[in-house]
Order: sequence, then C-alpha cells, then structure tokens
Amino acid sequence: MSTIHESADNRPEELQRILDKELLQLEKITIEDFEVDPIEKPVTQEDLKQFQQFTSTSFRSLEELLESNQAVLPVDEAITRLQDEAFEDRVHMAKRAVEIFTLFEDVRQTVDPESIDLVSQLDTVIDQAHRLLEEMGIQELPVYDEYFDESFMEAVGTIPAEDAPGIERFKVAAVFRRAFSIEGQVIQDALVKTVM
Repeated sequence: MSTIHESADNRPEELQRILDKELLQLEKITIEDFEVDPIEKPVTQEDLKQFQQFTSTSFRSLEELLESNQAVLPVDEAITRLQDEAFEDRVHMAKRAVEIFTLFEDVRQTVDPESIDLVSQLDTVIDQAHRLLEEMGIQELPVYDEYFDESFMEAVGTIPAEDAPGIERFKVAAVFRRAFSIEGQVIQDALVKTVM
C-alpha cells in the first residue's frame, strides 16, 4: 500500500507520461505549411512620382486649411467683439431702466402717506415696473436683513441695535435704494443703513 507521500512523488512522472502521449498524437507541421509573403518589388521611378504628387497635394491642402483658419480667426474676433458690444448695450439699457424704476420709488417716498389713493396707484405702478425689470432679466439683489456686502451695497449710516429689534449687528435694517444686477453684473448698488 502506498502512502500519500509516495503518490505525490510519482505525480510528476505520471504527468510527463501523459504529456508525451499527447505530443505523439499532435499533427506535424512543416515550414511549407506557412504562406510566405513574396519579397516586395523594388521602388520604381513611377512610384516616386506618385508619392511626390500625393505629398504635394497634401501640403497644398494643408496650406489651404491654414489659410482658411486664418480667415476664420478675424470672423471669430468680430463675433466676440459684437457680442461684447451687445452685452454692453444691454447693460446700459438695464441701468437706464433701473434708474427710471428708482425715480418711481423716490416719488413714492415723497408722497404724503395720507393720500391713500395716490399711494395705492404708485404702489401698483412700482409693482408692474418691477415685473418688467424681471422680464428683461434684471434681478433684484436681496438686501434687507442681509449682512452688509460692499460689492453691491453703500452704507449711508447706521442704526442702533435697540432701534432694530430682531436684526443682528452688521445686517441691513433700512434700505433707501434697491440693488439690481443683470447676468451677474451689478448695475445699481443699494443704499442702506446697518445695525451697530
């Protein structure tokens, strides 16, 4: 009876016998069985002429492409300049629209609060004007009860904390003029008083 150790020692010999048997059954292949590529023919004068014509055509096409790209660059620059000018015009018109809106608000502030009908009519006009600004893409920036932000707020004074209950220190407690922007560009700063 063989031990586990003896059968493990015999295993490589057994595998070798199996491999040899399989090798004998394989089909023999000779070098003639492979298709050999014929030797390339030598380069002729005609081949060189064709290559030269192809290269010349390629360079001409490349030059034309470069020339067309150079022609496109000024067009791109002109389009960019026109877009910039159009945006500047849009910003200018937006500023004018906001100035008109602010004039309505200034008039509203000067009207006697007891003139109820006039105050109501002015409030209606201001609401409509505000909606028109939004339709033009002009956005009002939040100011009241926000921390002071010098990028779009101008301080015209301060208010003592006891006169502004519920509003934290350095936040806006009074707005005298609203802030507006168009496409992320501030077109009117807010005039505010902050809590001290």
